[in-house]
Amino acid sequence: MQLGRETPFYEVAFRGMVYRVLTRPIDGQPALMSSYNVKYELVRTAAPGLRSDGHYLAKPTAVPNTPRALIAELQVLLDASLQDILENAYSIFHYRLDHKAQYPDTMTPAGYTLREVLLGSVDDEGNLRCLYETPKGTNVELWTLFLRALDRKSPKLTSYVQSSMAVKEFGESGYAAMREAVRLRALSASAGAIPSWNRFLDVFPVASHSSAPVTRDVGCNASLL
Repeated sequence: MQLGRETPFYEVAFRGMVYRVLTRPIDGQPALMSSYNVKYELVRTAAPGLRSDGHYLAKPTAVPNTPRALIAELQVLLDASLQDILENAYSIFHYRLDHKAQYPDTMTPAGYTLREVLLGSVDDEGNLRCLYETPKGTNVELWTLFLRALDRKSPKLTSYVQSSMAVKEFGESGYAAMREAVRLRALSASAGAIPSWNRFLDVFPVASHSSAPVTRDVGCNASLL
C-alpha cells in the first residue's frame, strides 16, 4: 500500500480529486537509523488523479480511526453535504486493499462509495447513521461477527437474515440494521435456504481454539495492514 516513502491511512476520490492522509519519515534523519527509532509525520494531500502529483493541504493533527470520524473529517475538508459525500466519494484505499494494492482504472469504482464501504446513510433528521456501530440492544460481539461475515460476502448471510432466528438473536433494531446492511452491499442469497432454527454461530462458527480478540475492521482485508 506504500506510495514511495509514504503510507496512506485513507485515499478518497471525490469529484475528480483524490484526498489522502499519509505518514512519512521526517526529513533529515540518518539513512542507517534503526526502523524502531525513525520519527514520522502526518501529511494531507489532494491530487487531480489516482497517479498524479498533487499539493499539500493543512497538516492533520490526528488520523480518523472510525467510519464516523472519517466522514466528519471529509465534511470539513470537502465542504460538501453528508449525502453528497456518502453517494459520490469513493474509498480508493479499500479498493486497493481488495485488489493487491493496485489502483482501479476509474476514480469511481463500482461498489466502493462510502455509503457501501462504510454502511452509511442519512436519517430523517439529517444525521449520519453508520452500521459499523452496534445497533441499540444488540450484542456487541455478535454484531462484530455479523460485520465480518458481511465483509466476506458470505453466500449464507442473506439466507440467515431471512430466517426467523435473525430477529430472535439480534433483536428488532439489529434485524432491521442487518437487512439494511445486506441491501447496501447488494448481497445475493445462497442457492439453498438454511434451517430456520440455526443460530448465527451455527451458520458462521468461530474457531474454538482461537484466543485472539474479536476486532471490528472495515473490509475483509483490513487485517492485512
